[in-house]
Amino acid sequence: KYVKRGKVHGSEQDLVRAIMEYLDLWKVPHVHIRNVGAIIRTYGKGLVRLGKGRVTQVGVPDLVANRNGRMVAIETKSVTGKLESEQIVWLLNHKKNFGAVITPRTLEEFVAAWEEIEGFGA
Repeated sequence: KYVKRGKVHGSEQDLVRAIMEYLDLWKVPHVHIRNVGAIIRTYGKGLVRLGKGRVTQVGVPDLVANRNGRMVAIETKSVTGKLESEQIVWLLNHKKNFGAVITPRTLEEFVAAWEEIEGFGA
């Protein structure tokens, strides 16, 4: 419903969902990092929301996926969205240390970039 002719239309969250579906289809290990604006603590097996506050490092990407044993940072943006300075710093540091960053605006852009790093780490 949010993918038309291979292109994602809608919010960054729609794009994140489409990328996660793609990664699931190919059984790629990945994690969606959600900065929900709340402090969450674990007690035993449950989670307790304690109120407003940052739960992730500033600038952390939307997704991290495994590509041949290496982490690929994926920061989605809408057609008009721009990377924040903290995101740029985080992504440059990740690229320096792990070597792969993708900043797609559409599912097609993501797939093309993902395929370019097909042999990454081999």
